[in-house]
Amino acid sequence: SMGGGLCLICQEALAYMRKRGYSLEGLEKTLHKDVGQPVFQHMRLFQEIHGRLRDAGKLVHPVIYFSEDLTRALPPKRVDNLRTIALAHGASVTSQMGRASHVVVPD
Repeated sequence: SMGGGLCLICQEALAYMRKRGYSLEGLEKTLHKDVGQPVFQHMRLFQEIHGRLRDAGKLVHPVIYFSEDLTRALPPKRVDNLRTIALAHGASVTSQMGRASHVVVPD
């Protein structure tokens, strides 16, 4: 649908191609040119798609709650490390279990 996630992805990819003067064949050739190449030259395309989807509210990021059992079982530094990892991956952390989409408990 217009304004849906797939529509936004296609719009962003076409805008990226136009800005760089690529035809569909040209982009495909550069995407598959050298599998062993250490640098992915179109990373910017995916960053722009991600930003567009985020700005349109199409990406859902988890809200994480670290259970009381977990915070008692682990040293505070380890819980802080888990919080840092979650935030680095786009999640948010809540202190209220009722607001969480994901609850982390000890094994």
